[in-house]
Amino acid sequence: RDYEDTESSSESLEKFEDVKSVRSGCCTQIKVLSVRNFRQLTRDKFSLIIRMFMTTFFALFISALYSETDNGQKSIQDRTGILFFVCINQSFGGIFNTINTFVIEKAIVMRERQAKSYFLSSYYLTKVITALPIDIFTPLIFACIVYWIVGLNPDPFAFFMFCFITVAISLAAIGLGFCVGSIAPTVDAASAMAPTFMVLMILFGGFYINADNIPDWIAWLSNLSTIQWSFAAFCINEFTGVEFTCDDITITDEDGSTSEGQQQCTRTGEQVIELLSFDTYTLWECLGYLFIMMGAFHLIAFLVLRFNKAKYLAVSPGKQWEIVDDDPSQSEPISSNRTNTLEAPNIAIQVASTSEVEEEAIPQDGMVSDNEQP
Repeated sequence: RDYEDTESSSESLEKFEDVKSVRSGCCTQIKVLSVRNFRQLTRDKFSLIIRMFMTTFFALFISALYSETDNGQKSIQDRTGILFFVCINQSFGGIFNTINTFVIEKAIVMRERQAKSYFLSSYYLTKVITALPIDIFTPLIFACIVYWIVGLNPDPFAFFMFCFITVAISLAAIGLGFCVGSIAPTVDAASAMAPTFMVLMILFGGFYINADNIPDWIAWLSNLSTIQWSFAAFCINEFTGVEFTCDDITITDEDGSTSEGQQQCTRTGEQVIELLSFDTYTLWECLGYLFIMMGAFHLIAFLVLRFNKAKYLAVSPGKQWEIVDDDPSQSEPISSNRTNTLEAPNIAIQVASTSEVEEEAIPQDGMVSDNEQP
């Protein structure tokens, strides 16, 4: 077999190295990538159906569980519980839906970037924008189902802000998914990293431990929790202007009177906000911090993809190769700059003699005699 190192391979390599920029314009890149992303989303109809079904199922199930929420004292725990669950549900859904698809697609993007097909900014922008309709529509359905069945704050502005916060926490979780997916090399690694980040955010979310009771040396981690800012926004939006009754509890003093017990009753939602240590923030401040976290996640993901380039083996023309055979005298250096013909090594093949093999003659017409038929 002949091994050749022609000039065409080296010339093609030089041409590939000479391409230092993308030849197409940004508008063309965005248009082509947008069409490709839309086709990719619409073709995977089964995943869309499953996603919508699970969203509707959880919304109906949680609504049925908290359907008897009223304005009593015990409903305070119910309201804070469902608000915190919405934060967790939307966060887990957003981050895992992203890493399961983005990590696999990242390998293709790296090869296309190496071939100078498009700019990374064009890809990332179209990737985020084309997915926005589904990423907004899914949590919006969840919020609309849960809000009225559970019976949360009936103020129309509070309902609008509840839907807006639900979409915001989902988008922030998607940004975290891009960040984790850009760092992790495989889907398994990303699936192992994502729960770690989510558990830390849940612990510092303000539900399991009050923000004022966190030690000072670690309290700064609570500012990096998207769940804390979304939970604080939910609570401020829900409990502002809400009044509670004390009919579902009975608190008596040592002498049997209940007057002082009635004074200990939580009557306004502002008292609940103060109890949760969210009274130092406003609704718009919480949303602002939430969007800052979302932007930081996307920025980190973009920078990691920008500086994480695929590495290939260097091709150096003129390198000497030597084929070694069993007989050292027959070894011959081969230069990659010329054409060489490799001769087959001397291999002794033992063939059985005709005396050891019995052969039967077959007539030329292909017919077998009657005596030879089985």
